[in-house]
Amino acid sequence: MTVLPRALSSDSLSHGQHACAIVGSGPERLHMVSSFVRSGLEAGDRVWCFPNGGRSDVLGWLRRDDLAVDDVMASGQLDVQPAHESPLTALASHPERVIDCLRAAVDDATSCGWGGFRIIGDLGWTNRGRHCPGRLLDFETRVGDMLATLPATALCQYDRYRFDAATMVALTTLHRGVVGTLTVPIGDDLVISPWAGGAGLRLVGEIDLCTHECLRAALEDAVHGRGDLHLELSGLAFIDLGGVAVVLRAADRLGPGRQMVVHQAPHSLRLALDLLWPTSNLVEAEPV
Repeated sequence: MTVLPRALSSDSLSHGQHACAIVGSGPERLHMVSSFVRSGLEAGDRVWCFPNGGRSDVLGWLRRDDLAVDDVMASGQLDVQPAHESPLTALASHPERVIDCLRAAVDDATSCGWGGFRIIGDLGWTNRGRHCPGRLLDFETRVGDMLATLPATALCQYDRYRFDAATMVALTTLHRGVVGTLTVPIGDDLVISPWAGGAGLRLVGEIDLCTHECLRAALEDAVHGRGDLHLELSGLAFIDLGGVAVVLRAADRLGPGRQMVVHQAPHSLRLALDLLWPTSNLVEAEPV
């Protein structure tokens, strides 16, 4: 099993943060929505809320949490729409329109006197029909790059039952924080989780024939990001030659100007690289 540690809470996100949450039950989703909305309203931000399910369910939950929903909606501070009726649906065919819409929303919020802009949206529906993981991962990368420089915060919710383990790991690596705790099956002997230092993965356990496919799938999605891809390997006890080949194939796919940076590589990996692949697109980080 892979356990992604609790890194953030939905009421502690600040401007510039692009976080994700892998959620399950209705109450779990709604509690997270309520916490995020409340913190945004109290901070003086305009808040967009695009949850899974009906609008009335969310409004009812917010009212039960003693939020003055009618007042903040009348003032324009809060907007609640079901995800499948929101501007997010343009992601199906025109993802650039969603990016432009979010940027315009931030500008409009600040021009109207709000302290910033926050959005929480359920994107579980994207794993239907033609909404492929590759397009979604590219979209999330672009959103993160945009929000990093703006007075804005985003929390993307994903249904843990709609995505495979590798895609969920890739989604977490493309966000600058994870809300809640995610447990997904990766393998009996290997744990893959987001690297706390930025864009990358942390590998713990052993990489052998039984875990090659899990590693390949996780790296396949991770290479869609931008900048260098980091692998933190202090907890990796063993990697065989087949696993080294999986890592190097991913490094070769990073493209011009990008490298795979390994941190605290085990002796078996260093030996294989020195003897067999001395010119690969992979470098070792300087010891801290």
